[in-house]
Amino acid sequence: ERVREYSAQITELFESCVDCMWEMCSRKVKQPLVVNQHWLVGNLLHLYLALINAEIPLDPNTKDISQKEKELKLDLLFWLSLVWSFGCTTDADGRGVLNDFIKELAQGKQMQEKYQLICTDPESRPSAKVPFPDDGTVYDYYPNGQSNKWELWTKRITGFDIPKDAQVHTVIVPTVDTVRNAFLLQMLVRSDYHVLFSGPTGTGKTTVIQQELMKHFDRESFVSISFAFSAQTTANQTQDMIDSKMDKRKKGTYGPPLNKRCLLFIDDLNMPAKETYGAQPPIELLRQWMDTGGWYERKTSEFRSLVDLTFLGAMGPPGAGRP
Repeated sequence: ERVREYSAQITELFESCVDCMWEMCSRKVKQPLVVNQHWLVGNLLHLYLALINAEIPLDPNTKDISQKEKELKLDLLFWLSLVWSFGCTTDADGRGVLNDFIKELAQGKQMQEKYQLICTDPESRPSAKVPFPDDGTVYDYYPNGQSNKWELWTKRITGFDIPKDAQVHTVIVPTVDTVRNAFLLQMLVRSDYHVLFSGPTGTGKTTVIQQELMKHFDRESFVSISFAFSAQTTANQTQDMIDSKMDKRKKGTYGPPLNKRCLLFIDDLNMPAKETYGAQPPIELLRQWMDTGGWYERKTSEFRSLVDLTFLGAMGPPGAGRP
């Protein structure tokens, strides 16, 4: 209810940006992991809603913020969501192209002629209420919730001390990437959205997720399960692993302990070998849960609903043994 009156502002932002951003992503830059428009728009909506839930008091029983500040936050959060949905699906060279494009888009410029796009520009395009800084790229900044201005992600890196008895391989040095990924993971999980990290080997995907699971989620509200897929992983092994960690809630319904949510982290998500017809059975099992909320118990053939689960995944791009 507290943001419904701003629907015209939000609609204008989406209608003026989504089509041209999709064309840039699909035609002008390389996508290491091929995605479609529906998936990207879904990511944009999920991240935008998660950030709104975190930054704007939506509960009618809490103190509201002023109309001007709410308009400003909705605008800032949209641009952050656009950068980390459409803008992050390409490689380093592509980010250079999209950085320039998003900065000009946020200035309300007409884009069709300069970038030779098929989609037409709207008669008028809204400009960002707080422009991106000239220094650096759009990937270097986030909107500070207190000042409502763009700040460098590096400012979120707090003091870092290495324990005297720490082993070298256990030391995790915070960087812009780890801080940024941890922030986005926290935002999405707290709004009950599933999260998939994709990137080359050695970029810290697994490390960031495991560190957040161990240290930064409330043990009173969350429990976690972690395992990794391999080329030999089967659908039955995956089902048995997850089922063994669930408690019975009622007949046919299982989940983590009552009043808790289970964060299920699967590393190397795309590693299982393909079967005869090109499917990857462990992933098909997870897809079945996404579609129907559960799967069938193999001995009795009864449907087993699994509730209060959030899936977290990490995987490298296809190739190097990955289907």
